[in-house]
Order: sequence, then structure tokens, then C-alpha cells
Amino acid sequence: MRRYENIFPHDLSTGVSSKRPYDHTIKLESVAHPTVLSQWSLSEPNLQGLQAQLYYTMEKKFIRPSTSPYAALITFNTKNIGGNWMCTDYLALNNITIEPNIAI
Repeated sequence: MRRYENIFPHDLSTGVSSKRPYDHTIKLESVAHPTVLSQWSLSEPNLQGLQAQLYYTMEKKFIRPSTSPYAALITFNTKNIGGNWMCTDYLALNNITIEPNIAI
């Protein structure tokens, strides 16, 4: 990997690509209703880690605040080498998503 380190800049803070004439949307079944799932409680260190990760990705413009009534559950799994790994459960959203006919 060291031989490729000069290909990409060290700070990839460019965020998402520039505005295009269309926005990406996820089409849902017409009879779909927002799923209501109980929120899993997070420990204080996990909550702080989640807030830090959300702040970092919003600052880099990789994500933006959502206005969607849908949400996905977040859990943290322990890595073998220490630390936590954030996992997002999209199962409920995937069940009501209409698959596109063309490849993205």
C-alpha cells in the first residue's frame, strides 16, 4: 500500500460530488409506512463515538441531515483488535425498497 500513497491526497475532504441535474432517490413501495422500532440503548462511550462519527462525516460532507421519516438501528460490535465497529441495520428499509431495473 505504501507504493500507492502518493496517488490520493492525504485529506480527502472534498465531500460529495458537485450538484447534478438530478438527485438520487430510493423508491419505496406505495403502501409502505415508516417502521417503528424501539431504539437500542447505547452506553455513554458508544453514544459519544456515534456523535463524533456523525459530526466528522457531516463536516466532511459525506452525509447530510435527513428529512426522511425512516430510520435505521445502529449497534456497536467489539473488534478483535480492540475498539468498536459501528453496524447499521437496514433490514426494515431493504424490505420495502423497490429494486431498480438498471445498475447504479
